[in-house]
Amino acid sequence: MATGGRPSKCPKLIQHPHREAVDQTSTRHHDFSLQANGKFSLRTSYLSTPNPAVIEGEEVPSQHVPSVDPWNETLFSQEIDTLESHFDGSIRARRRRTPGDDPIALWLPECEAYLDELIFLEGIQEWKDGFFHTVTLKSLGFRIQLGHRPGEKCRRPKSAFDNDFIIIDTHGIHEVTILQVLVQLKRENLFCYAQHARTPVKIYRMGGKHQINNGFIACFLAIDANFHLKRRVISTDSKDPGLSNGWGYFVDERRYKDYLANSSAVIQERSTCVSHNAVNMADTKSSKGFAATGVGTVDCARHDMKLANGVGDLQKGERYLNMDYLVFSALSTFASLKVVNFSYDIACQWYKKLWGCVPSLPPHLQPDLTGKIFRFFIPKFHLAAHIEACQTMFSLNWSPGVGRTDGEAPERGWANINHVATSTKEMGPRARRDILDDHFGDWNWKKITSLGRVLLWKVTEAVHAEQEHRIALSELEGSIQESELGVSSLARWREEIEIWEVDHSKTNPLERRIDSVTQAAVRLELAKQDAKELEDGTAVPLHSEVSCSILISTGIDLEHTQRRLRADTGSLGQHPTDTQYTSILTRSNALLRRIDAWTTIQMLYMPSVANLRANGLVDLSSDDNNDSGCSKPNPNSGKAEDLQLLLPSEICDHVPCDRKLLEIEWSLRLAQAHDALNECRTHIRLRQQLAQFKKHHVRGQNPNTRARKTLDAVEECLIMSHAKYSCAHKALVALSNHLDYVGWERKVQPLTRSDLRPMGDFTGQTQGTVIMSWIWLTHGVSENDTESLQDSLRVEWCKARARQNRWSEEVRLLLEEMRRVLAFFYWQVRWWEDHTSLRMLARSEEMEGLIAYAKRQAFIRCSMSASFKDKWKDVPALLATGMGTDNKDEYPYLDIPPQEDSVDDDSICL
Repeated sequence: MATGGRPSKCPKLIQHPHREAVDQTSTRHHDFSLQANGKFSLRTSYLSTPNPAVIEGEEVPSQHVPSVDPWNETLFSQEIDTLESHFDGSIRARRRRTPGDDPIALWLPECEAYLDELIFLEGIQEWKDGFFHTVTLKSLGFRIQLGHRPGEKCRRPKSAFDNDFIIIDTHGIHEVTILQVLVQLKRENLFCYAQHARTPVKIYRMGGKHQINNGFIACFLAIDANFHLKRRVISTDSKDPGLSNGWGYFVDERRYKDYLANSSAVIQERSTCVSHNAVNMADTKSSKGFAATGVGTVDCARHDMKLANGVGDLQKGERYLNMDYLVFSALSTFASLKVVNFSYDIACQWYKKLWGCVPSLPPHLQPDLTGKIFRFFIPKFHLAAHIEACQTMFSLNWSPGVGRTDGEAPERGWANINHVATSTKEMGPRARRDILDDHFGDWNWKKITSLGRVLLWKVTEAVHAEQEHRIALSELEGSIQESELGVSSLARWREEIEIWEVDHSKTNPLERRIDSVTQAAVRLELAKQDAKELEDGTAVPLHSEVSCSILISTGIDLEHTQRRLRADTGSLGQHPTDTQYTSILTRSNALLRRIDAWTTIQMLYMPSVANLRANGLVDLSSDDNNDSGCSKPNPNSGKAEDLQLLLPSEICDHVPCDRKLLEIEWSLRLAQAHDALNECRTHIRLRQQLAQFKKHHVRGQNPNTRARKTLDAVEECLIMSHAKYSCAHKALVALSNHLDYVGWERKVQPLTRSDLRPMGDFTGQTQGTVIMSWIWLTHGVSENDTESLQDSLRVEWCKARARQNRWSEEVRLLLEEMRRVLAFFYWQVRWWEDHTSLRMLARSEEMEGLIAYAKRQAFIRCSMSASFKDKWKDVPALLATGMGTDNKDEYPYLDIPPQEDSVDDDSICL
């Protein structure tokens, strides 16, 4: 741009030689501002910096003094001359490198000065309480009057609509007050003033978060690797020095690489679980062209925070050598902890040789194992990919003392950091580590500031979930204890699970002990059921002397025969064969003759049914509560399967009915409901076992077709049993209104399709949140129950107990976390206050800046503590109503200040 042209929005820095000293260079900086009279003011400052050293024997290029440029712009002609000289036809000797080619090395001595100046960008602030508080221009009374020059007053000022306006400028986002109409904004040049605070900054690191576990301070560590964060072979540590060496989240690079070099001969074992690529490909993963194939990290499993010295580069795959160093490097900060919980997606393999590898670690990383407990888990999302033995041995759902920890904390962190993977892949080693350190610190700080909201949401959810699972467990145990055998079985199961929770080498009550039935056994069971149904459907006894009980029981049997015939008729399709149609028509004719004979006798006991049947006064076509999928009758069709039988439960709401008949049907319907429910349970177990058998053992088109046909037959039987139960339940509801029977609803509840699921089926929920379907509340264990049913019931009771215990532990963990968050802020306020006089500087203004910065940090922690306390003020009332206990001593108090001797760096560091 020509001299004297328009000023740029961002003034540039250009170098001019200092005429008085040859070994120095002056850097000129122009700063523009708008005065009250509407004119610009220009402030020019010069910064002297030493010239880079020149290697002996190298020719010093001549320096050209550019023309005076009042707007600090670089002339295009200078750039063109440089380009022309670059493409000159003459061959010039290659310039030798100078120390000036490593700008980071030259800048490191000026690091402190840079950090002191960096505070200038903190925005508009107001001095109060010994430090600057961030304020807005609006709160300071700054107003912009549209249509007037700066400094000119308006005679009739008028605020804009809603008095809410934001200006985005190069040095911040500002809230201001706008006067006059908004349509003038495009015609105005808006300028705003900024007041900066000159204070130094300090870099410090975060630690881990600990929880209370059975009286001990426990640590929850989540381990994982990320292969998106690669780095190409670009630059070296000597050419690209970083700002910190082990001060942040990355480990000290020199010690880390020395350890890996000394242990490079160790060969990684192959997985004995499923084929984990992280294990089997650790030594074979391609690393051509990459200095790092990814990073390994150690996170706080409870709060998704990166731990100090818990991040390091991976040279190949996810080798145990790398992860061992990172884990114990992060764990060295918490040497006083007694209980450590590791969550790792390959924990089942990693833990086997872990303690044999610890002696090879550097001495300062080797943990003291005396009196400590180390437990190993697999994250919940990764658990399903492991073999069945690992799914119980390393499950966070079944182990005590872990609450609802899922162990997937690193995965959520990867979703945040993967956005910078493309940029960091092309960086030098130290620049990349500094960038990732900065992002990890920002992630942690965001997590800390959101703890007030997140912990409140979690404890609210945990209290309600604990109440639901406590009620579900109580109902299950109550149903089991209705028989003496159930009481003894429950006591035995409780003893087994408590022993296993202490020692996993004992028999695991969460594993099934009864082998599943084979496909042939399933076919045999279905054949027996078909034979029984055929026998019951064809032999309906009709005698000349029929009692009331025989009349009602025969009517219920006819009702089921109609249901079966409707289902078979509906399955014929649009074009049945003659044989199929003949079979259905024969069955329909036989059923019609039986119904005619039954209705003749019915009129002797129920004379009113003749009038009701003749006039069609009872409409039974609608049944909104029946979602079994079985076809419903059509009274207008005239077919035998659609005729109305008009049993006492169907007419008692329309005409008076003999109470004896009502009582007889009540007894038969209640038995029918229990029988149908037992049939549903049997069909559900058969369907599940057959599906598992088909999944693991059936291969090929023909075997799969036969298995699919058998599954369809089981499903049809389940639909029929569901429809039978729904019909019985509907009759019981109608009869109970006239017989005044109560209490039966707890055992015979409305049955929906969503209830027809096997024990342990999640139906869209997780292992820790699912509640068992009510149909498995068997109300007592009977000696007639099969071993398979009792085995399933034991496993499901153990899981229901574990779910309730995990939610109860989660409530206690969250309350302890909330208390310790407040204790952490209390400790950090004191820590910052103690640092006001820790560093002494010669210049008074710099010392004042240090004190102001420390006070500001202490004020931030005080404000966050007060905000969190206000958010959590209703937690005690929530516990009193949700946990169902009046013993407040069971839970930590949030309002008790921490004791002086109990607040230390290791116990509360976040």
